[in-house]
Order: sequence, then C-alpha cells, then structure tokens
Amino acid sequence: MNNVFAQIAERLQRPPLWIDFEAYAARVFAGAPADWLVNAHRYADAMAQAQKLVRSDVIALDLTQAALAKSGPGADLPLAERLGTWASDPASHRFNTDVLDEAFHRLAAQAALVMALPSPSRLLRAWGVEPPFDFDDLDDVASALVALLRQHADRRFTALMIDCDEAGGPSAGELEACAPLQKSANYYGWGVAWRLDAAPQGEAPAELLAASSVDVVLLGGWSDAALTVQGEERLAGGLNDVFWCDEAACAPSWPGMRFGSIPAQALPERIASRLDLLRC
Repeated sequence: MNNVFAQIAERLQRPPLWIDFEAYAARVFAGAPADWLVNAHRYADAMAQAQKLVRSDVIALDLTQAALAKSGPGADLPLAERLGTWASDPASHRFNTDVLDEAFHRLAAQAALVMALPSPSRLLRAWGVEPPFDFDDLDDVASALVALLRQHADRRFTALMIDCDEAGGPSAGELEACAPLQKSANYYGWGVAWRLDAAPQGEAPAELLAASSVDVVLLGGWSDAALTVQGEERLAGGLNDVFWCDEAACAPSWPGMRFGSIPAQALPERIASRLDLLRC
C-alpha cells in the first residue's frame, strides 16, 4: 500500500491507530460545555490532554463544525446565500485558526494531523436538503470546500478526510463533484481518506475503492472480523462501539490501520483498559 498511511505504518513498524476522541475529550476533559466550539484555547487544551491518554497516531481536525453549529437546517434558504454566510463567518474562521495554531504547536510532534471536511451530501443534509441531491448543488458545495481547504493549505497536514454519512457511500455524482477537492489535497502533498460511519458491515464501497486517489476508507462501525473477511488493505476500522463498550473485548487482529470513535458516554475505566489492549 503506497500511500501516506502506509508510510506512517512503516515508520511505526506497526499498524497505525486512528482514534476519534473529540466527543470523549469534550465530556471528560472539558465537562461537555455548551460552547465547546467557541473557546478555541479550551478546545485545544482538552484535545491535548486527551491525546496524552489516547495516543492516537492520527488526529483529524474538522474545519466546518464551528460554523455548522451556528447554522441550523433551512432548506428554504437559497444554497448560494447559505454557502456565502457559512464560508464568511468571522468567529468560526478565528476559532479554526486558533485551534490549528495550537494543534500544530502541541500535537504535530505526537500524531499526523488531518484536515476533516464533511462531504457535500452531508452538508446538504445538515441544511435540511433531502436526497436525491442535485449535481449542481453537490458541485457548488464541493467548490466551497475547496476554497476552505485552500485557506489552510500552508499547514503541514498529512491528509484530507472527507466525512460522508450516506449508507452506500458517496454516489457517482458526489465522487465527480469531489474530484477537484481530492486533487487539491494531492496537489499540496496530502493523502485522501473517506469516512463512512453509516456503511453496513460487509458491504465494501467498491466504487470508492476503485478511485486511485483514495488512500484509506474509514469504517467506524465495522468490526475487526468484518474487515478480515474483506481483506482490503485500504480499509480501516475494528474499533466500533462494541469494542469500546462491551465488558469483554479482544485486541483487533486486523493487520491494517485500526480506526474508530470513542463513544462520548463510555466509562473512562473501560476506555483505559481498551487502550491498553491496543498497545499489547
């Protein structure tokens, strides 16, 4: 596997661990504040404290959630107007800049930092638009995401992660709309990951895997056994809710990258024991 995550594995001499611990950090290290996405210093401090415990090899930083937290659904609002308001929000831009400044200062030596963006379909859903999605809408949103990526292109990110919540993964139209987004990431020397938390176990996203520009597909809901059956080295997962929350769990046997999210309400003692399992 000749990609940025294979290079990390080669450097570490083991499968990389990519653990999404943001929700857990917000609750355990920051007290689940209502304004979690407002105070950049507190956000970065909680993430840095959590990383000392989790020790993830990869950390994704979402550059849209602060703005999205301010803009609720509103399918009746013209898309162009919504995109313009969303992309130009000064408070969200300041939050992102401050978080990135602290993250690259405090975390870059400990983990590969990845820019996380929602897929166009995920953004449209968040704004109250229901499928089937119009290609022009997908394309307009993807263009806005390219502009956001370029605002932070001077940062030394390892990869771009596109987060899609469609059960079947991105459609052919969405993949076409996202081609400039993926090419922009490659232009800056970054890898490309797609996150598909809603993908049913056992149904590998064949069309997405056929795209040569995709370094890894993250399947947060997949078990270690489901990954083993597929045997595709560009899939990552195995750390689903069952792994984190069940009383009995085994260390993953999947030889590729392990990926999953720590549930926000998981017991700290159990999380500590699962992290110990991953380091055996």
